[in-house]
Amino acid sequence: MNSTEQPTEQPTRRLGQLGRLPVSWTSVGLFTVLISYANGFWVTTVQETVGSIERLQSSYGRWLRDSTLMLPVIFLAVVAALALAHRIAANSRWKLLISALLVVGITTTVSMAEVGISAAYDYRLQSNYLASKHSSHLVGAAKSAAEQAAKTGITPKCGTVCTLQQRTLMSHLRAARYAAIAMTISNTIIVAWTLAIRGGTLWIRPGSRRKKAAVQLSQPAASSALA
Repeated sequence: MNSTEQPTEQPTRRLGQLGRLPVSWTSVGLFTVLISYANGFWVTTVQETVGSIERLQSSYGRWLRDSTLMLPVIFLAVVAALALAHRIAANSRWKLLISALLVVGITTTVSMAEVGISAAYDYRLQSNYLASKHSSHLVGAAKSAAEQAAKTGITPKCGTVCTLQQRTLMSHLRAARYAAIAMTISNTIIVAWTLAIRGGTLWIRPGSRRKKAAVQLSQPAASSALA
C-alpha cells in the first residue's frame, strides 16, 4: 500500500514546497508575462526573417498565439530559477542578484529551445522544397558532374542543392545567434525594470505573510470593538 502511494505523494510534496517558496508571486507573474511576450516577439521575428514561406501568416497573430502558449513554460522556468536561487543562496546577501541572473539565463535557454524547434521545422520544409524544385535538373547535373570528375579526377563534395541547403542552415544558425543575444538583453532589461518598479521586492521574509494575515484579521476585530 505504501509503495503505491509513494510515487503520487512525491509530486504533491514538491508542489507543496514550491507553494511555500518565500517569493513575491506578483513579481513572478510580471516576469512570466513580460518575458513570454518579449521572447515571443524574437521567435516570430526569426521565423518571419529566415523561416519557410509555407509557414508565413499574420505576424501579430502568430506572436500572440505562440507567446500565450509559452506562458506556462516560462512560468515554470521562472519558478525553477527562483527555487534554485533559494537553494544555493538562501542566506547570501547576493541572493537577489543571483535570482535575477538565473531567471534571465533559464528563461532565455527555454525560449532558445523554442527557436531551435521552429528553425529545425523550417529547415526541413525548406530542404524538401529545394530538393523538389531542383529534382528535374538532378539527372543532368549528376551527368555533368561525373564528366567533370572524369576529366579532372576531382569529385565535387557538394552539388547545387547541397550548397543551397548549407546556406539555409547557416542562415538559421546566424539568426539563432542574434536571437540569443537579443533575448538575453531584453530579458535582463525586463527583470531589472520589474525589480525596480517593485522596489526590489522578490523574496519575502519567512513569517511575514502570517504577520500580515494576523494584522488584517485583527483590524476588523479592533474596529468592531471601538464601535
